[in-house]
Amino acid sequence: MKKNLLLAALLLFGLCAFSQKNYWKSVRSAEISSFTKGKDLFPGKFKPAVYKLFSLNETDFAALIKQSPLQKNISLNSGLIISVPVADGSIERFRIAESPVMEPKLQAKYSTIRTYIGKGIDDPYAVLRFDFSPTGFHAIIISPTRKTIYINPVTTAKKLYAVFDRSNIAQEKQVFDCKLDKILNSNIQGSEKPFTTGDSNLRTYRFAVACGGEFSKLCLNGTETTQAQKKASVLSVLVTDLLRTNAIFETDFGVHLNYVDDEDTIIFLNGKTDP
Repeated sequence: MKKNLLLAALLLFGLCAFSQKNYWKSVRSAEISSFTKGKDLFPGKFKPAVYKLFSLNETDFAALIKQSPLQKNISLNSGLIISVPVADGSIERFRIAESPVMEPKLQAKYSTIRTYIGKGIDDPYAVLRFDFSPTGFHAIIISPTRKTIYINPVTTAKKLYAVFDRSNIAQEKQVFDCKLDKILNSNIQGSEKPFTTGDSNLRTYRFAVACGGEFSKLCLNGTETTQAQKKASVLSVLVTDLLRTNAIFETDFGVHLNYVDDEDTIIFLNGKTDP
C-alpha cells in the first residue's frame, strides 16, 4: 500500500514539474533570419504595429496539453498548468482545460484540431482561449486589467509566433461608433426585460457557416495535396474564428457556439463551382 502511495505521489510530482516547464522562448532581432530564411515575416498578411516574437517547442507543448481534462468534467481551479507569453514580453501561467467548439462527431473526425480555455494564475482575472492544430497555436487573452492580447503564428516561419495587444492591431487609429445601443433603444419595443439581462446560465447552440471557395483559398498554405487536407486547413481557420467569438459571446451573452457535425460538408473549395 505504501509503495502504491509513493508511486502515485512520484507520478503526480512528475506531472506537476512537466506542466510547469515553459516551452516558449523570446526571439531577438538577430535570430529572426534563422527562422524566416530571409523571407518577410508578414508577406501580404496582417502585421501588428508593435509585437513580440516567440518560438514554441510545439512537439513538447502538444504532448503536455494532450493531458488536459475536459472543461465539463472539472473545475478550472484544478486544470493543467501551462505558460504563455503576453504582450509585454513576460510569461504568465494558466490552468487549462479542453473546451471544444465542434460537436463530438466533427471533433472526432478532425482530432488534430483542439480548443482550450484557461484561467489566469499570475493575473487571476485573465481568461485564455487557444486552439492548437497543424496550422499552429492561436490564442486570445481577455482581462479587465489590460487590453486584449492575441498570439498568432508568423506565416513564413514555422514555430514562430507574434504576440501583441489590441492597441497594436492597426498602424492607424480609427474612430468607430457602433450605434447598436441607439438602434436597440429606438427599434425594440414591448420587451419585458432589457436586452442585456442574463440569468447566469451558459447556453450552447449548434452553429453552421457555409464557406465559399474564395474564402477557402485564403485559408490554404500550399502544403495541402488532398481535398481532405484542404478542408482541414479551412476548418482550422474557422475554429480559430469561433474560439475568439465564443470568448466574447460567453462573457457578454452567456452563449457558446459549436460547429455542427456536418460543418465540413458546407466548406467549398472552388469558387467557380460552389453553390
